[in-house]
Amino acid sequence: MTINTKVEINEVEYTDIINIVINKSIGQFNGTSSFKLEFDNPAGRYSDTFVLNQEVKIYADKDVPATTLIFTGLIEDKMFDGDGLSEKLTLRGRDFGLAIQNTFVQPRIFKDQEVSKIVKDIMEQNISAQLISVNNVNTTSTTLDKITFSNMSVFEVLKQLAELSEFIFYIDEDKDLHFEEKDAIVSGITFDNTNTIRGSFNKTDREVFNKVTVYGDKILTGEEEYFKVAGSVYNLNYKPENTSMFLSGTTDVIYQPGGIFGLTDPSIQLGKYLVDFQGQRIIFTSGTKAGDNIPATGSIVARYDRNLSIIKIKANITSQLAYGLKETIVIDQRIKDPDEAAIKASTILNNSKGAETEGNILVKGIIDITPGNTAIANFPFQGVNNDVFTIENASYNFNTITTRDESVLTMDLSRRAIWFQILQM
Repeated sequence: MTINTKVEINEVEYTDIINIVINKSIGQFNGTSSFKLEFDNPAGRYSDTFVLNQEVKIYADKDVPATTLIFTGLIEDKMFDGDGLSEKLTLRGRDFGLAIQNTFVQPRIFKDQEVSKIVKDIMEQNISAQLISVNNVNTTSTTLDKITFSNMSVFEVLKQLAELSEFIFYIDEDKDLHFEEKDAIVSGITFDNTNTIRGSFNKTDREVFNKVTVYGDKILTGEEEYFKVAGSVYNLNYKPENTSMFLSGTTDVIYQPGGIFGLTDPSIQLGKYLVDFQGQRIIFTSGTKAGDNIPATGSIVARYDRNLSIIKIKANITSQLAYGLKETIVIDQRIKDPDEAAIKASTILNNSKGAETEGNILVKGIIDITPGNTAIANFPFQGVNNDVFTIENASYNFNTITTRDESVLTMDLSRRAIWFQILQM
């Protein structure tokens, strides 16, 4: 039985397309889709027909006419090529994920919010509901104490939220945002020798990481140190910011104003003490303008902020025993809170602590596939026995040969071994 297609561009159907290519893929946390259409263009038939940003819809079915919508997107590029009367036109583009990649969010801070509520708020504030709906944004089990977004696209925001909640997101053919738990949607399909033309599987540990270190942004934490009066110079444990100095007593006496070591001259400027940031010192002054500020008796209290990097480390001992130590370091200055760093480290570890089985299959007769969903694969001669895999990539190639023998779809599958016992450091 032949597979039939239908292509509409700007709501006009075109029947003379010689090749249709669609690629749908799911990354670790998000899905994207792209297309390519090839036309014969004799005597420049389509030289002025198509405009960038026009909407493209592609249908495919075993029935006539085709009614199953498998792709919706926008034209990003058109290329003319040929020699003499042998002219061709190629149109390329992507799905409506373009809209969230090209739109930047207004600065926002969210506190004590469950992730799906943040997703909906971000979409409502920045993307028209007439352009992309949010009917499939699912509730997560993750509530964030605090998260800040600034100078980020909507796509980057959703990717960060997906990472923190171990969800995936993509825009479907009906221009609806899906934000759903990874590997939670079951396709109900089993791939075996009845519906595949060929298949190959291999197992690899090249992307195994069983110790993950995440570095976030720097934060200020308050410090307080006490000193017995002993001259004019006092060494601190850390480099000081926002420093205040006190002479301790029944009522603390504050020293003010302060100055900067190397810049403030106490002979001509006020400054009862100087802060030596690099040297981690406080120096009490004595000078013509500043006066004599060196304490004679009592105790000194130094209160200041310490600049501290956010660092979280997660490890999996069982995986380390199986594969040896495999470590990765992630630097993400968008992380402003230690809890965010801990969640990101756990997420990376959970998705990479075991060896991966990869499969590539050429499918016969199946058309409607969603990457990110799970499916069962049964290829016992290759050591795959009714195992659950994630559909990572679906590549369609519609031409006169593949549609006739129903071999339009090639798929990549993945399955990762599961290990437990996560340690936090």
